[in-house]
Amino acid sequence: MFSFSQIAISSSLPIRRMPPNIRLARFDADNARISTYPTVTIPVPGVFEPKYSPVNEIIFEDRWINLPQNAEQIEENLYGLPEGFVRDPRRGFGVIEVLKSIIDTISEIKGVRSLVMRDGATELNDSSFHLNYDDYHGFDSR
Repeated sequence: MFSFSQIAISSSLPIRRMPPNIRLARFDADNARISTYPTVTIPVPGVFEPKYSPVNEIIFEDRWINLPQNAEQIEENLYGLPEGFVRDPRRGFGVIEVLKSIIDTISEIKGVRSLVMRDGATELNDSSFHLNYDDYHGFDSR
């Protein structure tokens, strides 16, 4: 699934019994960003549904990436995501349980649908909550 300088990971990855056309991630080299769509991938009620509601996308900006051409390169790009974020598409992305309070707090803000991790200022911008990487590391006191 190539589109100019973007690639999306969908259920074509070797995830058992995943229905087609569930987007898990998108790599955008032109804009230096990786978008993940946290999804329940374990066999429980709500499997293949978004993990968090209403926040259904986590975007990592300022990630200088090369478009992955194979599964190994996808893993290399995902390994560069900040600690505390689930980097494995088979686990559906998202955050580790200890940091879920960040998502829960952002979810309480009316209209917010995405968390954007970036180098810029922490701020609310339309339907996105932008969180500076350094500010995030201040929360990450596991």
